[in-house]
Amino acid sequence: YEGHEFLEASSLRKFAGKYYFIYSSLQSHELCYAVSDKPTEGFSFGETLISNGDIGLVAEEGPQKGKVRTIETAVNDTGNTHGSLIEINGQHYVFYHRQTNRKQSCRQACAEKIRFENNKFYQASMTSCGLNPGPLQGKGEYPANICCNLYGKKGTKFLSMIKRLPFGVPYLTQTGADFNPEVDKDAPTQYVKNICDGSVVGYKYFDLTHTSSVTLKVKGSATGRVEVWGKEALLGQTDIQLKSSQDETDTAISVPIKGGSLNEPIYIKYFGRGSFSLFRFSFE
Repeated sequence: YEGHEFLEASSLRKFAGKYYFIYSSLQSHELCYAVSDKPTEGFSFGETLISNGDIGLVAEEGPQKGKVRTIETAVNDTGNTHGSLIEINGQHYVFYHRQTNRKQSCRQACAEKIRFENNKFYQASMTSCGLNPGPLQGKGEYPANICCNLYGKKGTKFLSMIKRLPFGVPYLTQTGADFNPEVDKDAPTQYVKNICDGSVVGYKYFDLTHTSSVTLKVKGSATGRVEVWGKEALLGQTDIQLKSSQDETDTAISVPIKGGSLNEPIYIKYFGRGSFSLFRFSFE
């Protein structure tokens, strides 16, 4: 259609009497839509639905707080994305994927609630909530691979089909081969590897109104400081000294926190020497 170019993976949906053409744009990291009263003509550009680097949204924290994110300030390594929209019980969701394993062809399927008002969709932010109706509970244990922000001191990169070099950047990976649900009984454990100096691992959102600590299950060799930040302020910090062991058992790092809100992101930041892997985290 005139006015915008699309790359691939398009779909057509109908909401509130109008037709929505969903597609992966030439920017590749974003899903966009065009809208028309007819299914075969008259489409005009609507909006970005989601970007797998949150490009185009205003930053909530860090040095870029209050500024619109660009490809240079993306919160994940970006790559292509595909997906569509669905309405379930009056709530709209966007389905898409973000990247793992430092290359474009390794993908993590995701879903987000998306705002739809007056026939217009508004760009959704990447979260860790998926189809959950609200913020996740600030108690219990969660897998590390639900992170929605992941970057190092060197920032992010648009990934190609060739793996990004692993030096100086954290990344999602897994033990074992790719999971095939038709053959394999259990999926391999996916985790965040190479959390090194200046790394940030972000999760959104949690109800932390009654949470007093977060415990990280890690492995590695590192000496430095772990900080846990919320949207507005430092929630807690602790010094760490990790040493690799032959039995490869998890080490628990407990960080007392205070000041969390009902809808709080957490950003785990590391400053120091060496690196470690994050497998799970839990709240008390």
